[in-house]
Amino acid sequence: MSVAGSIEATRQLCADLDNLIELTKEGRAPIRALSLIERARRDLQAYLDEIERTSLKELEEMAAQLLETARKLPSGQDRDNALQEIERFRARITALQRLDLRSAQSPPYDLVTRPCTIHVGRFRWDIRENGRPIQSSIESFATEQEAHADGRHELEKLIQVSRL
Repeated sequence: MSVAGSIEATRQLCADLDNLIELTKEGRAPIRALSLIERARRDLQAYLDEIERTSLKELEEMAAQLLETARKLPSGQDRDNALQEIERFRARITALQRLDLRSAQSPPYDLVTRPCTIHVGRFRWDIRENGRPIQSSIESFATEQEAHADGRHELEKLIQVSRL
């Protein structure tokens, strides 16, 4: 299997784990299973992120080698064309790096509503950062929509504070 095939297979595994996490959150699996699945998902994402960083670094090195080689070519149209292509290649690498930085800067929060474990038929919300719970509702709510609306309000406050 090629490296690209391995990366795609890992991304598919991440998607499958995301589906399993959602099923677990719906109460169809023990909480210990959720913990193990979420940890595996985080580990796989960290692996993919490292591959992407390594690939960008390798591309930068390749561009530097190409530039060095192109500068050794005799003056003329071929040299000019090669330098222009290399500059386009470097511009694409820079765009990928900026995209990578933007995605790294976005807050990794998500809001989850769940059935209350204390009051049957009521709901609570959890805010997670990178899959790890960081804040939960103190009170329970009559409907999942009420819990979600209250959680959304808290999430928005959290995101505003994180931007300061």
